[in-house]
Amino acid sequence: MKVAIMQPYFYPYLGYYQLISECDVFIFLDDVNFIRKGFIHRNFINLVGEKTQINLRLVKASQNKKINELQISDSISDFKSRVEVAYKKSLYWQDVAQILDKHATGKNSSLSEFLIDININLISRLGIDVKILKSSEIELDVFGLRGEERIIELTKAVGGTSYINLPGGKSLYSDETFSENSIGLEFVVPRLKLNGEVENSYSIIDCVAHHGFDELNNWFSTKSFA
Repeated sequence: MKVAIMQPYFYPYLGYYQLISECDVFIFLDDVNFIRKGFIHRNFINLVGEKTQINLRLVKASQNKKINELQISDSISDFKSRVEVAYKKSLYWQDVAQILDKHATGKNSSLSEFLIDININLISRLGIDVKILKSSEIELDVFGLRGEERIIELTKAVGGTSYINLPGGKSLYSDETFSENSIGLEFVVPRLKLNGEVENSYSIIDCVAHHGFDELNNWFSTKSFA
């Protein structure tokens, strides 16, 4: 059984969902420290040909706090307005509007719960069949583990025989260590081109705006990225 484990991200790019589609169990790593320069609370869209950041404003964000300890400081109205300006005239604006209308958040909403909620919604809309768990709800026999050791124990805890990750994890994990724990280690290479078009590494919102859920569903179901 293949397991993937990632932090919950803010409308992540296509490769994030490709990774999820390749596993049997996906675990949101919601109880690790927040990373300011990561994609937990920010991402990028294409606004009139310019790479433009979208983000959530947080209450006293600190890298000393865990993701599930943080709160959103205000609503996402500014974010919605920016996305509307970028994609209102796109072919599949109605699909984008469904994403935005589905998820509203107010002041003091939990960051991790909001991120997990929007991603579960997108996983469903993309037609990806996978069991979803949170790391904060998985009890481990060994406490205080970090990094590679914790990933291995989480994989074991859910009955995983193989752990899969994106190429960025190659520097973090050792084939030998995983092998010693009887777990396979694989890396998925993101395929970010749909129908031979240019590579899309923006937020998934950009993909939905230009391809729509029907085409993306077909892409995932036929494993066109393989």
